[in-house]
This record gives sequence, structure tokens and C-alpha cells, in this order.
Amino acid sequence: LASSLDVCMLDGERAPLHEQDERLPGYGSVDSGRLQSRKRLWISLKVLLVSCTILSIIMALGFYLKPATAAAKHTSASVKKMLTDRGRGSPHRTHKLAISPDILDSFPVDVRAALNPTVDPCDDFYEFACGGWERITKIPTWQSAWAKQWDGVTTAVEQMTTKALEADPGPAGRFYRACMDTDTIQKLGAAPLAKWLALVDDIRDHATLVRGLAQLAVADISAFFSWWVDADSVDSAVNSFFVAQGGITMPDQTYYTADTAEMAGHRAAYTELIVSVMQLAGSSPADAQADAANVVEVETAIARIMTDNAAERDEHGRRATVEELSQLMPTMDWPNWFAMIGAPDVGTAAGGYLNLKNEAFLKGLEGILVGVGLPKIKSYLRWQVVYSYAPFLSFKFEDRLLAYNNDLYGISHLPPRWRKCFFSTGGAMDMIVSRLFVDQYFPEASRQAALTMLEQIRDRFNLTLQTKDWMDPPTRARAVAKLEAMFLEVGHPTAWPASTFETFEEFGGVREGAYFDNCVATNSYDVKKTLARLGKPVDRRRWGSSSATDVNSYYSRKVNGIFIPAGILQPPFYTPKQAAARNYGSVGAICGHEMT
Repeated sequence: LASSLDVCMLDGERAPLHEQDERLPGYGSVDSGRLQSRKRLWISLKVLLVSCTILSIIMALGFYLKPATAAAKHTSASVKKMLTDRGRGSPHRTHKLAISPDILDSFPVDVRAALNPTVDPCDDFYEFACGGWERITKIPTWQSAWAKQWDGVTTAVEQMTTKALEADPGPAGRFYRACMDTDTIQKLGAAPLAKWLALVDDIRDHATLVRGLAQLAVADISAFFSWWVDADSVDSAVNSFFVAQGGITMPDQTYYTADTAEMAGHRAAYTELIVSVMQLAGSSPADAQADAANVVEVETAIARIMTDNAAERDEHGRRATVEELSQLMPTMDWPNWFAMIGAPDVGTAAGGYLNLKNEAFLKGLEGILVGVGLPKIKSYLRWQVVYSYAPFLSFKFEDRLLAYNNDLYGISHLPPRWRKCFFSTGGAMDMIVSRLFVDQYFPEASRQAALTMLEQIRDRFNLTLQTKDWMDPPTRARAVAKLEAMFLEVGHPTAWPASTFETFEEFGGVREGAYFDNCVATNSYDVKKTLARLGKPVDRRRWGSSSATDVNSYYSRKVNGIFIPAGILQPPFYTPKQAAARNYGSVGAICGHEMT
């Protein structure tokens, strides 16, 4: 059970995994490892308390368990020898077992391998559960942390999916192979940026600025503000258009405004990044320096009018008309901008209601657009283009991004190229990749078995609600109704969406040897698909940005549903072939957490 509930994590100094740390024909993605690591770290913390409780129960039960076979006795002897060997040179000078061999034998083999049984779990539970694993595990240089089960299962899922992509003749396979075609990518250098930089150069007045911002939005490049389509702030059953704060590149506004030595260092590193990357994109040293100064000035001004992340997240926003938005920002021709991105009827029930978040920000942004002048605006937009597309370009661009990520997060190496291409392909066409993975590695029988287990957990939870004396009858009735209405999306979408079968031909298709163009095409498709939801009922079972390959699960409060991807329904988290107790103690505990 303990091995399925990941309580073992490393966070700190990184060292290479020798078999994975070589520089392959290309670099991996700049931030995918960091984001995945943070996500798994957060999930691991959520289940840590559950892990401790279950493992403690098993330990207590172990006092009553005896080895039943000669093999079990042999295992006990092997454990003792392992402890003797492991103890040499370790900080635990005494090699006396803190628990008996009989108890050790009650644990699964993979759990025993992670333990430090010389430590009393009542004194230091983490060292007891993870000490053995921690002494032999190194954090990959492209990640800031490593979690025993989450990262182990994730790596296995990535490799399984990559194998399927390599052989796939469809758009996902072509996209993946184009990403792996580093020879072509190196030959192209910065050339793919030319038409996008020309778009910025063509901006000369108010009208061409609005047109340029619309063209960038359709290509999924946000500038000055952020926008998205989501459940309406008044009626969560329909999709609406949201406009909110955005437009900065560093992690949050404190990186621009905080008067500390640490943040000053980050600002210097950011300025250096802009100068070096703009030169790679074709600017002269003098022009790159000027662009960097302008970008930092504009983004600092934007950061000063932003609210912090917590306040922004908690604000629901309010419905408004396009006319009201135009009053907040008269410099921006909003009706024309909406029309050019393909959403001319935003602000109506049919075209999708308009929701504004942080109206003070939008009003302040009007002052920035009026005050900074066109040259600085164009410097800012040039940088948004180059920074957005840099991960799709040659090694030189990725090297500079890596140096900057090292300053921010301490990531000193990029992952292998295949891993970058796995994330890039999944991000571009998540449902197509999901279908490939499910068809090859997640049979329907596994899905049905997992669904049955989760329904049993829900039924048991429902029974416990009947006996909670702190609930009054009306509250209990609402809780039971909510639990009964909660849906479970297990493994993959119940009904595969249209994007599963997309060819991208409308946007130029997905071609071998055209990684940059493929990224532009799939980004444009994603924007059009997003806008197509406006004014339509919310699909409660839509997976959003999640994929069946995710090693994760989550509850969506907006739709009252739990999503459990096939990626987390892999051993040792889950398999119908292992003891039911391990399945209930791992995925069952995680989903029980999501239900509550």
C-alpha cells in the first residue's frame, strides 16, 4: 500500500540520472519538467496524511502476520542482509531492526526496497518509509524535485506513449517526428520568425495595432491582457468570454516591483535573456538592447496595476457589454478586435456573454497604451512573438531559455529531446494522443474495474454522511444530492470529442519536417475550437486541457465531476492484477480525497 501512496520526495540539489542525462540530438522543453514536477509535488502533499494513516494501520496489522512459506523466510534473511550491506557508511550507525522481520515481510517487495527499517516509524516516519529510497535516488538535472511513484509512473507513461507516437502514421505521429527532426530545425534557425516579426513591423497606427493584436490572439499569443472561454460568472451552464489581467513574462508582478536583491537579480537575468534572444532573432546588439529596455519598462508598468494571484483567482468577474469595455479602454477598438478573432457577437447570449475581471487593471492598461508610445509597444510585441515561438526553434534559442530557467528555478539541464516532443505533441493534440495511449495500453476491462471500485467508494462515503452529527438535516440532504450528482470520468472521455479526429487541414495540416509550422497550425486550431464554445452549453464532461496520459486526477467544482485519467490508472497506483487493498489505498484514497 505504501508504495502506491507516494510519500517519498526529493527536493534540492540535483544530480544526473546517468542513463538519461546525455544530450541527445536536441533539447527538451523548457518548462514541462518543472510544471509536471510542481503538479506531482502538490498532489503528493495532498495524499501524505492519508499515506501515513494507512501505512501505520498496515504496520499494526503486521504484528499478527507470520511468514507462510519458505520463500517468505528467505525474504526475511534477504532483508537482514540488505540492511547490513546498506548500513555500511550510512548515517545510521546501528543496524538493529526497529521493527521485526515478520512485519517487514508483510509489506510488498517494492515497499521494502524503499524503507529504512533501522528507524522507528514513531520517531521519524518519513525516514522509515523513504530513507532507503532517498539514499540511492538522484533528482534529474532538468527537474527541481523527484517523487518516487508519481515521477516513476509518469516516466513510464511518457515512454509508452512515445513508442506509440513513433509508429503512428496520423497527425500525432507526424507532429512528433517533425519535433524530433532536429537537423531541419537547426537549418531553419530563426527564419520561421520572419513573417511574424514583419506583422509587428507593419503596425504604424491605432488601426494596425488592433489588427496586429487580433492576428497574434488568433495564433494564441496574448499581449497586454489575457482572455479565455469558460463557464459564465452568472450562469455556469453556458460558456462566456473572459477578459482579465495579463501581459507579463516573469512569474508574477513581484518579480518586477519588489525592492529586494533577489528580485533585482531576476530582473537583470530577464533583461539579459531579452537581449540575447532578440539578437538570435536577427536584431543588432543596439536594437536588442533598446528592445530589452522597452520591454522591461512596459511589463513593469503592467505589473504595477495587477492584483496578486490569490485576489485574481478569487474574483469571479462580472458581466459587461462591449460598450462598457470600450469605456474602460477607449484606445482599443474592441468591436473590431472581437470581429477579427472570429467572435463578433461577444456580449450577447447567442455570441457568448462578456465577463470582465479586475476592471481597475483594464482601466490602468488604457493609460499605459496611451502613455508609452508606439515604438515601445512594438518592442514589447516583438518580444512576445519571439519568446512565444522560441521553444520551437533551434538549440541556440533553447540554450538561452535554459539559462534563464536556471536563474528562476535552478534547472540546469533540459530533458532529452524525446521528452520535449512528447509534451509538445500532447499539448498540441491532447485527445488524439490520449486515444493512441488508451487503445494500446488501457483496455476497457481496466476502466470498468476502476469505475466499479470508485462507485463503491462513493457508496461508502454516502453511508458515512448519514451518521455525521455535526450536519443538520438540510445540509446532509444537500451533501447527499451533490454526491449522487457527481459524475466520474474514468480513464478517458466517455464520448471522444471531435478534436480526437481532427486533421488540421484547414490550417495547413501537420507535415513531416515542419515542426514550427505544425505548432502554429495546432495553436490556431485550438483558438478556433475555444471560440466555437461561446454561447453554447457547458459540456460538463469536457476534459479541458487534461489528457488521458496525465498521471493526475482532479475534481472540478464548476461541473461537480471527478476526472481520473488512464495515466494514473497504471501500476503500482492501479492495476486489476494486484491486491485490491493496494488499489483502494492508492487511487481509491486519492479519489476519496477529491470527493471530500
